[in-house]
Amino acid sequence: MVYKDKNKERESRRNWRLKNKDRINAKRRERSLNDKEYRNEINKKQTEWRNTHLEDYRGYYRNYYRKNHIKVLKRVANWQKEYRKKIKIYLMDILGNKCNKCGIIGGDENICIFEFHHINEENAWGRNNNIMVKTLRKWFDENSIPDDVILLCSNCHKLEHYKPHTETLINNKDIITNDLVN
Repeated sequence: MVYKDKNKERESRRNWRLKNKDRINAKRRERSLNDKEYRNEINKKQTEWRNTHLEDYRGYYRNYYRKNHIKVLKRVANWQKEYRKKIKIYLMDILGNKCNKCGIIGGDENICIFEFHHINEENAWGRNNNIMVKTLRKWFDENSIPDDVILLCSNCHKLEHYKPHTETLINNKDIITNDLVN
């Protein structure tokens, strides 16, 4: 509609945009997903704005973090948990998805019962080594999994680590009883 009064025309356009807000946003989303040039253009504009308004940009995120730091920390913790789960599923698939001792089969639902065991404890790549969780997958892609790593369920893994202690206890008990007898 053509209005003689500019204010009425602005008001009419504003009302139309408010009424058709969902349709407009859906078209924008569709265009940004499908049109790479459009998406690159928007990214370029955003980067340009960030570079020219760096303090505003940093200040915005600084203030957001101050107000929502608990939400941010929870989001990061959740992201880390999900990422570790994906890494574990990835490694379980490579190692056969079942316990090497008892043969229990794993899946996405019961990944919590599986653990990785190093046959040679000296080669363990746990917290002592410099491999961060975020780079684990990349590290495995480049270096492959060590040959001495096997997949065990929690029970078998505990038994595997309990064996050396029981053997030393039995040996110490024999030594002590021999000393008492003599």
